[in-house]
Amino acid sequence: MDRPLGNYLVVPPCVDEWYASPDGEVLYNKVIEEVRRFTLASTDTTRTRSSRFVFDSDVAEVPDDVLLATVKRSPNNPEHVILHSVAPLPTQVIKPSSFLDVLESLGNQSLFKHLTYDGNPNEWVYEGLCRGTLRMIHDGSYMRSMAPDMCSAAVTICLTDSPEMMICVIADRSEDADNYRGEILGAVLGLILLHSVLSCHGPKDETLPCHCDNMGVVKHANKKNEGLAENQAQADVLAVMKHVISIMPCPVQYHHVLGHQLRKGMSLDQLDLPARMNELCDDKAKEHLIRSFLEDDVITGPLPYEQFSLFAGKSKITSSPARSIHRWWSYKTARALFHSKKLIDYADFDLIYWKGMGKVMKEYPRMFRVWVTKHVSHFCGTNRQLSRIDKSVSNVCPSCGREDEDTHHITTCSDPGRKEMLMDSIDDLESWLSDAGTDGIISDLIVRYLRGMGRLSMTDILHRYHHGNRTYLHMFGKRNTIV
Repeated sequence: MDRPLGNYLVVPPCVDEWYASPDGEVLYNKVIEEVRRFTLASTDTTRTRSSRFVFDSDVAEVPDDVLLATVKRSPNNPEHVILHSVAPLPTQVIKPSSFLDVLESLGNQSLFKHLTYDGNPNEWVYEGLCRGTLRMIHDGSYMRSMAPDMCSAAVTICLTDSPEMMICVIADRSEDADNYRGEILGAVLGLILLHSVLSCHGPKDETLPCHCDNMGVVKHANKKNEGLAENQAQADVLAVMKHVISIMPCPVQYHHVLGHQLRKGMSLDQLDLPARMNELCDDKAKEHLIRSFLEDDVITGPLPYEQFSLFAGKSKITSSPARSIHRWWSYKTARALFHSKKLIDYADFDLIYWKGMGKVMKEYPRMFRVWVTKHVSHFCGTNRQLSRIDKSVSNVCPSCGREDEDTHHITTCSDPGRKEMLMDSIDDLESWLSDAGTDGIISDLIVRYLRGMGRLSMTDILHRYHHGNRTYLHMFGKRNTIV
């Protein structure tokens, strides 16, 4: 075998049992009721897996503090054996007496902070499953305009023939938060709650019906043994959902329920139980998302039954590992590069809304984005770069004759014609900033800085408005050049 087996889950059924003392000095051989004691024959100080033992005496019983052992017998002398391997005795698995004990053993109690239930779920959940009246319904919520990095979920476990209910709500903070993540977290939460109750009882053949208004969740849940694509969105929580379904003590079948039917003109009386409970979960998920945003009440730590987690820096990878690692490497490289070129200080790099920058750039034509990238990276078509490509081009400004025409020279050239053209462009920019409703101070900063043509720094201009204000000076004092 290419790797050793793990520890025994139960004591192997064998009438010829071998045990070893913790120090490896003694072996015990139990055959039915007889116990024989073997002692280490070698006096070498080095212990190996091939240590030889010889029969010493018969004893009354095997001591309590021993390990399971396997041996190699000598074909010529049955009184001699060689120790092959040892393993700890399996611990006895004690079935939990209540679902609260199971929930407590899961570790992450932040999931169950807002759990409410009627009666004794150990009884009515199990009995409902046996009768075929148990139902689980969940829904998620996401409000991009309020909290783009948060989503929430609500789950209801109920019966079709009795009023008992169990309700739980959670909120999660993630860079990849969206409505889909909220829907999956609802499934994970509900399945964990049901598993905690049903694991206190024996396995059942009755199928557990679950309802969700997201077809993606329904399809993944009904294919518990099917793997996930490398670029699958929200793969971290989908993997947990599939795993919990696979260890449930009963079959699980997901059904799609139409969501938001009340908004479409239906009355509550016209809806069946899953649809009514879906509306309830939708309301509770929204309410909890707003409350969690205001109170910073989100789940923490790994999810129960989450077998592994991947991180890029401090961010949990929820989808494609390759894309996440590439994005993290790009982030570190850009931060180091901008710092080395004195564009953005290392400590100020995260003050820029890079996601917003990316979204804004996507709104422009591709060639404009190329032009901006070349300009910011100092690779636009000045004679400094053209002379590298074509040796016949001289690296001098064609207007003022200054050597080394770099990107910065575009807005600082002293040629009268270039200066006039620049000032006309700055006037047009000032009009556009005003029409766009730009803050007056920001607009004045940009216009004055450009008209200064390198003679004024942002810090000099800021002193007019915020003399001695350390926050503004810290933000603008590190970099005084616009490229």
